[in-house]
Amino acid sequence: MTAVARAAEPVDGLEQALALTAELRACVEAGDFEAAADLEAARRALLEDFFAVRPPAADLERCVGLLRELVAANDVLVGLADHLQRALAREVETLGTGRRAVRAYGAAGP
Repeated sequence: MTAVARAAEPVDGLEQALALTAELRACVEAGDFEAAADLEAARRALLEDFFAVRPPAADLERCVGLLRELVAANDVLVGLADHLQRALAREVETLGTGRRAVRAYGAAGP
């Protein structure tokens, strides 16, 4: 996991959050959910810091661009999470079907 220091400028925090988002996606895709949770906590702290102060007017255009990139990256993460959730639901359903079949087979006897 990448160590994250508090950003000196709001735009720096957004850039760090965007970089963490890419790392977060890689962790989720690799199934490393513990590391993903740590990255999400660091990313959340950076975003909270960003929204706690008003960025300088000179940085607004860059901030808006970074926020748009962040929203797009978040949309990808949400889609990935949805896909993983559906895959897990299918596995649970398959296990349930298998258990019912074993019980029915056992109840039928020899």
